[in-house]
Amino acid sequence: MRRMTLRARTSLALVASLALVSACVFPAGGSSRIAPEAPVELWIHEVPSEREDAPVLLVPGAAWLDHDLAPLARTHRLVFYDLRGRGHSPPVRRAAGMRIEHDVADLEALRVRVGAERVSILGWAYRGAVAVRYALAHPEHVDTLVLVSPLPPRREPYWRTFRRSVLARTDASELARIDELRTSGQKQRNPELYARRVADASLHVFVSDPAHIARMRSDPVVLPNLDPDATAELGGEILDALGNWDWREELASVSAPVLILHGERDLFPIDASREYAAHLPNARLVELDAVAHMPWLEAPDVFFPIVQAFLDDPGENSAR
Repeated sequence: MRRMTLRARTSLALVASLALVSACVFPAGGSSRIAPEAPVELWIHEVPSEREDAPVLLVPGAAWLDHDLAPLARTHRLVFYDLRGRGHSPPVRRAAGMRIEHDVADLEALRVRVGAERVSILGWAYRGAVAVRYALAHPEHVDTLVLVSPLPPRREPYWRTFRRSVLARTDASELARIDELRTSGQKQRNPELYARRVADASLHVFVSDPAHIARMRSDPVVLPNLDPDATAELGGEILDALGNWDWREELASVSAPVLILHGERDLFPIDASREYAAHLPNARLVELDAVAHMPWLEAPDVFFPIVQAFLDDPGENSAR
């Protein structure tokens, strides 16, 4: 493994944080079971469907996804939103003790807000875990789940492999440039420049070919949560609370149809999604060749027809 300075490793953590909205650290033991605080008012971006009375598809991660996943509005009313403390949504107090339970509670509050008794959810990376935990907590409100490169169903051995993958794919010279922006004070003078350098470094880690980045129309560099250092700290707090997570036994209670898409070159080993497919009773896994962490950019001609077909007829397309 390459030797890196502490400051370079800090920059690497920022890059990893954007993959899962988490810092690149090992979660500590002892998952907290605190009751979530009252839900907050999240930022949402709705894309009306071409169909009247279309079912609702909730998509967390608006800043990363909203413009690029808009084609799914053909048959569904798309409600993109940003998780609290991320993207356009209100920042969180640093002493708030953020947990995945907060994100699940916010998703339920959003479902009530949009007036849908049942919803489908598309979750990418960490947001895939939020979708799964929501389905476990509120099964009566879930039509279908689409999990794209989801956070694994258990910590080990997959978290360790994720860390190695990020390190291997990250340009050390770009980390040095990010570190220089921070230590020179340029981050404070031009926070948008700093945020864009971190986002650009992250995107080059996420995709199998840098040429795919040119397709991206969404913009993850937004106010009021412009600082990727703060986002990394928030993500680390959430993952610390997960401890040595292992959700495999719980997954048997998710009855909703589930579509899982995972690229063979993803940062997470594809075996992690194979475990989801093995433990979810009504799941189908699609393994995508030559694709890494952003399949809607890397293989749109494959990604969108598969997802759309599943949403149109989950009973047909979720069969093993």
